[in-house]
Amino acid sequence: DPRKRVRDIGDARLAMEGAFETTVAAPLVEAPPVPTLQIWQQPIPASIALVIAVVGSVLVGGMFFQSAPEELNTARFTIGAPDGEQFNMAPDSTDLAVSPDGQKVAYLTGNGGEVAGPKSLLLRSLDNFTPVTLAENAPLYYPFFSPDGEWVGFYDLSAGELRRVSVTGGSALDVVDLPAPLRGASWGDDDSIVYATQDGSTGLWRVSSNGGEPEQLTTPDSEQGELNHSWPQVLPGSDYVLYTAMADTADDSLIVVLSLESGEQTVVARGGFHGRYLPTGHLLYAVGNSVRAIAFDLDQLETIGSPVPIVENVSTKPLGAANFSVSDNGSLTYVPGMAAASRTGTRTNLVWVDRQGEEESLDAAPAGYQAPRISPDGSHIALQINGDNTDVMVYDIERNTTTRLTFDNSFDMEPSWSSSGDDIFFSSNRLGNPNIYRKSADGTGQVEQYTNVDERVFLDAVTPDGETLILNVNRGNWDVELMSPGSSLPVDTFEPLIATEFNEAGSAISPDGNWIAYQSDESGRDEIYVRPFPNVDGGRWQISRNGGVATRWDVDGDELFFQQPGTGDMMIVDIDTTPSLRPGNPEVLFSGPYRVGSTLGVKSYDVSPDGERLLMLKDLEVELAGSTGRIVLVQNWFEELMERVPVP
Repeated sequence: DPRKRVRDIGDARLAMEGAFETTVAAPLVEAPPVPTLQIWQQPIPASIALVIAVVGSVLVGGMFFQSAPEELNTARFTIGAPDGEQFNMAPDSTDLAVSPDGQKVAYLTGNGGEVAGPKSLLLRSLDNFTPVTLAENAPLYYPFFSPDGEWVGFYDLSAGELRRVSVTGGSALDVVDLPAPLRGASWGDDDSIVYATQDGSTGLWRVSSNGGEPEQLTTPDSEQGELNHSWPQVLPGSDYVLYTAMADTADDSLIVVLSLESGEQTVVARGGFHGRYLPTGHLLYAVGNSVRAIAFDLDQLETIGSPVPIVENVSTKPLGAANFSVSDNGSLTYVPGMAAASRTGTRTNLVWVDRQGEEESLDAAPAGYQAPRISPDGSHIALQINGDNTDVMVYDIERNTTTRLTFDNSFDMEPSWSSSGDDIFFSSNRLGNPNIYRKSADGTGQVEQYTNVDERVFLDAVTPDGETLILNVNRGNWDVELMSPGSSLPVDTFEPLIATEFNEAGSAISPDGNWIAYQSDESGRDEIYVRPFPNVDGGRWQISRNGGVATRWDVDGDELFFQQPGTGDMMIVDIDTTPSLRPGNPEVLFSGPYRVGSTLGVKSYDVSPDGERLLMLKDLEVELAGSTGRIVLVQNWFEELMERVPVP
């Protein structure tokens, strides 16, 4: 009771001196003699007894209040993206993760809508205003923490590697090479990492965080409508893994628990994505832009009661990834925003943009378009369409119809036309790392494999005579190599063309076949260069000045287009090749909210055969995702969760 406390040491001194004792008059009574007592047997003076009692009660009370549970208050605040950057860029990746102790947030930022463009992996400690850069200048995805919070794992698309980096910074370490882009990863307390890829034929994998040979854990059952196994979470004890078995619709998708000992798979929830188990005994999963919670018995592997929408306005990606993360001690982080319009990738429009910057939309319905390539006669467009299975399709501009070329349950990407326009080349990981394949542009006939190497291979261009393929090959870094199809396919050896210690990518051959333009990071950032072809040692000219990616020639070969990273501006340079190459000054042709190429030389646009219009990809994700410039962090969120969804 505060009213009975000793206020200061002065009160205690007065009490010991008897200042608070009172005397009451009473008749004197002769008492019998009392034997002499030893000092330890003598009674304690009342004043000292009072002090001892008060101090004792304070000590006991202090121990009582220390052991009583402290009432925690839920607190909300935001973390903003750097100026000019945003979260929620990739169609199938989470952009943030909170450490197990809730004291650190790892997140990705990038410019505009550059899905495959360079990003930065930042780490913000809650006791520091300034984030630390862990990795940058590469297409990075899916950050996740180690159980001790000392490492952050992530995926580097340019290297095709699952990597880890210390929270204190330093060089990233390779964990495992992935034949297809990552689709979620989780670090178990046994120091193994369980991960998924966009290759729908292989399911979940497990590998030591120190590297080594990966072990395949699951295979999606296509007969049951399973398209892929995604977004794993290693459960406490590392005996079980929670994951999503994806189907055509959200209603048909399943949240599943896999026993790592027996291989048995148990369906624990239906109709959602991106399941996460919490130590409170709850299961979370996303439906639209809402995160739902339901009580979950980990021992029995079964849910209890009905799901309750617990967090609204959480941005979810077109392919189902939900942008939220929860720490072991109850810190919730998420990127606010709307759900993408469709889980199958409705996010991009095809638009013509003329030299004055005037825009005209094509009639094609919005979809997850990427890598557009116009046919030599200008009548059709070959496209990579991102969905549950990334495929190559051909769009007929006049008839407004689409023909699907690939049907394999794999990652088919980066189409290019043959010089005649009769065939389409593309890369596919159907047998492991991406290799080059060919199919007739009208959709008839079988897919033919053109290359068979262990390295990752993409087709940049075909020479005007149709005799040579210009390849981008990863041999530790990206090089430009040549392939001349022989009578025996697939080919397993190539001829090096531009091979340095730096990354060279995104090659384009001039219409006369005498010059090759490409991008290289030899200066420390991507710039556009031109060399004579095929004698590339005959000279080298830098074309761009402030960075450049995704270069293309015009129909006459006297102009070169490229995009400027950061600003996203479409640049144009006059090129005079007689008697020798003399480039002009780069100028801005137009600006706009259009997709920008990347360090991989990803094909983000194309030039019409007459050179008067450019086919651009206009990203709709920013409009669909709402606010993407901030992360919401809610501390002590478990208090709120337990109140709304009690656990029996």
